[in-house]
Amino acid sequence: MSSFIRARYVEIALACILVTLLGYSFSTLLTKPKLWTDEAVTLEIARNVAESGKFNAEPSPDTWYPTPYVLQSTGYPVTIPLAATFKLFDYGFAQARVVMLLWMIVALSATFLCMRALFSGTVALASVLLLSTFASFHANGRTATGEIPGFAFLMLGVYFWLEKRNLWIAGALWGLCVVTKPSLFIFLIPTITITLLLQSKPFLERVFDVARVGFAMIPAGLLWIFLVIPEPLSITAWQTMYAFLTNPFATEVRIMPSLSTLILQPTIMYFALWFACLALAYRSLSESKQHAFYLFVGIFTAFAFWYYLRSPGWLRYFIVGELLLLTLLPAALATLQKRFAYLAPASLAKYAAPIAITCITLFQIVQFSSADIYTSDTSLRVAEYINTTYPNESVLTLGNLSISVLLESPERYTYIKLDGIPPLGKPLSSDYFPTFVIVEDAEEGINYYPAAESILESHYALEHTIGAVQIFKLKE
Repeated sequence: MSSFIRARYVEIALACILVTLLGYSFSTLLTKPKLWTDEAVTLEIARNVAESGKFNAEPSPDTWYPTPYVLQSTGYPVTIPLAATFKLFDYGFAQARVVMLLWMIVALSATFLCMRALFSGTVALASVLLLSTFASFHANGRTATGEIPGFAFLMLGVYFWLEKRNLWIAGALWGLCVVTKPSLFIFLIPTITITLLLQSKPFLERVFDVARVGFAMIPAGLLWIFLVIPEPLSITAWQTMYAFLTNPFATEVRIMPSLSTLILQPTIMYFALWFACLALAYRSLSESKQHAFYLFVGIFTAFAFWYYLRSPGWLRYFIVGELLLLTLLPAALATLQKRFAYLAPASLAKYAAPIAITCITLFQIVQFSSADIYTSDTSLRVAEYINTTYPNESVLTLGNLSISVLLESPERYTYIKLDGIPPLGKPLSSDYFPTFVIVEDAEEGINYYPAAESILESHYALEHTIGAVQIFKLKE
């Protein structure tokens, strides 16, 4: 038994990490993080795929959003598995979060597979440990969005590129990666192009490598076009989509912030330190596969950081760069341990990297326990109240798609303003009076609707309040 454990300690430790992650996640699966707008859009689309076969949102009965291609920030590699789950087990928020937990396991397993092939089992285990204790991995992973599924496809593609030497399969996986979250993973295209062109090969071989990857990525893109663009030959559709993807922030593109702003951002400083470690370790590499992966990570991280600088300061646009840096950090620390071993006594030098990884892990666990991951069950309680008390009444939700997607009413209406794209649905007006109107108590921001106040005052009465959400009922 002891010999088996010694021989399989890496796999046993990996299983323990994954089981711990599942056990911890289930305790707050539905409330941390709370259901938010981007995730609600994904659930809305997946629900409609399961029920109507349409990759679109239905803000009111038999009414569809006019430009679904700008609504789908998360692509079909996420929505199709969710829709299949809803077909098999019924529609539900819990089912969606369980599917996303499985994606987290797939992403960690893909990372382990890739890092063990390129480095060692111990390094791969350390990479998984750092990712699984990183707060943003959980914040993005539990929600039905495309960051973590896309990361899984990215790492599997790296494995087939560098370990299996199969650029066709790698390209196909990278194509799925890009369409899973185009706004974040579009930088994979220039990243892999530059990386392949910088290989130590004859120029024509490098060009052919790029071509193989490009052709292999095309089917995933064509399927995305077929599924989400009703008129794929429409110039207007492509212009609209280009305008959104180049500036999805609904604000003026931000000029690079001041140096003091970056220094005061602890997350940026944290990952700047690890980027410096990778850059220092890169100089000591001799193995070509490792060299290529370091280069790949460095280029992608640079693109991701540039995208963050253009945003209004939203760190979620840097998430893929953060994950890649944490993935490669144990390998970099192991390399630096060998390079600078002469600076410490031999008895201490051989433990430098494990000690550093242990300290980083403990730091991340402390940060995770106190991280500002928005936790709330208000949407769940509001939906449960309506579904239980008034299951068949018409309901309009103003400014909160997170509640709307949880409602079971056959007459479900939604109106919400979205960043950078046309509103979803139509606001409350004298043209129609649903039995219930749900309003989040917000006195400012894009989802404040002063025009609805007079209608609510004259035709509705406050029926119930849950947290900051008010439920109005049509007067008899």
